[in-house]
Amino acid sequence: MGRAKSQYIRVIAGEYRGRRLSYPSDRSLRPTMDRTRESLFASIQERVAAGGFADLFCAAGGVGIEALSRGAAVVHFVEKSRLALDHLRQNLIACGVADRRNQIHAGDVLEFVEAGGLDDPSIRVVFADPPYDGDQASRLLAHFGSKAYDHIELFVLEHRDPVEEASLGALDFARSKRFGATYLSFWHHRR
Repeated sequence: MGRAKSQYIRVIAGEYRGRRLSYPSDRSLRPTMDRTRESLFASIQERVAAGGFADLFCAAGGVGIEALSRGAAVVHFVEKSRLALDHLRQNLIACGVADRRNQIHAGDVLEFVEAGGLDDPSIRVVFADPPYDGDQASRLLAHFGSKAYDHIELFVLEHRDPVEEASLGALDFARSKRFGATYLSFWHHRR
């Protein structure tokens, strides 16, 4: 059996700028593209540098490693694909990320958040890039809308379909930005 091919992205800015990150060629594990990541971090840089970051459905960790590169104290990576987790571990080693700056949670994202995985008070920003097919995005939004996370300042969702609801429970919708067929939507927790 031949080895599966990999695809690559680069860290855009910060401490690990220019480092190549490998992703499995599995179509269901698409990396967040450079232009989208660049716009995301231009919008959230100050919040990222102020504390912890969670990268949900992280695949091989491109967004979370970008957060580490830009000064996040710690990143919680959550992914259930073993293949993606292997790439994530390789990417963290290739960048020289200290173990104390990352926590890898292997498993289902919704089970992780429902079991209190985001209760770490250092987490300031949560980014989620669920599979476009299925209902994970709506279930995740429902969870965030129903639970008050006083320490989380911003929830960002990468998704395919436009957002129809402006606010949801404890979440106040801030804005959406389109990148081709992809959207980034930003919510703040009502305090």
